[in-house]
Amino acid sequence: MVRSDVSLALLLSFIVAPLLFGQTPSQTLPLLPGPAAPDAKLVAHLQGWERAMKAVDKFAVEATLVRKDLITQRESKFTGNIWCMKGGFARLNIAKAVAKDEKPNPADFMAYISNGNMLYEYDGGAKMVTMINLGTGGAGNNLLLDLMTGMSADAAMKRFDLKLLKVEKPYVYIEAKPKTTEDKSEFETMTLVLCDADVKGRAYIPRMVILRKSNGQQTESWDFPDPKVNPEGIEKKHFEPQKPPEGWRVQKAEAPKAAPALPPGGKLPVPGAK
Repeated sequence: MVRSDVSLALLLSFIVAPLLFGQTPSQTLPLLPGPAAPDAKLVAHLQGWERAMKAVDKFAVEATLVRKDLITQRESKFTGNIWCMKGGFARLNIAKAVAKDEKPNPADFMAYISNGNMLYEYDGGAKMVTMINLGTGGAGNNLLLDLMTGMSADAAMKRFDLKLLKVEKPYVYIEAKPKTTEDKSEFETMTLVLCDADVKGRAYIPRMVILRKSNGQQTESWDFPDPKVNPEGIEKKHFEPQKPPEGWRVQKAEAPKAAPALPPGGKLPVPGAK
């Protein structure tokens, strides 16, 4: 998001450079160069991600979420699962993890179900179901589900400012900064970790998503340690909305919240490392 400083520096360079060489500026304004060509290596990985996800009809993964408050350094851990199927079908269930001797709170959970036309958000704590009409966007209106179901290279470059951070086998690390107002309100920086092209059966499958929230006070790290590609047993019926328990409220909304950012400085985490 610190693009204004870069733009200002570029503008000053066009003004000052002729003076440094004792040249008189032309009365005609020079044409500014067009946007820089995207990193060819980055584009190749994005296209690989696009191709790989097109070959995925179904996808399932157990997920772990660690939410960290950067001020208090306190962490909260959540566990759940994500199922996706072509056609905009997706479901996500996430609940707070508890110690072995601690009794879980059955109301402490969030769930999302997309049937390709509607997204249903279940908030156990608020006892609320929020229904969102997705229009033609499918699950793509939800950031996490969009990443898990894949997006085209062009769509990714239009939506985010992207940078290839590094390739450290067997993973590819890509940094994304939001361009849209909706995404900017949700996070500052995202690190998307993909399995690289040589991982048999899991090429370019998402392995980790790390988000730094826009208030600069929280990070969310989603870990997908054992993704299953085209598993058996997932059917269309699994993406039908569930009737909420007695006493829950139901509301409608026009647009979904972005789903669930790398801490400032420090080394990038290696998925699965202790």
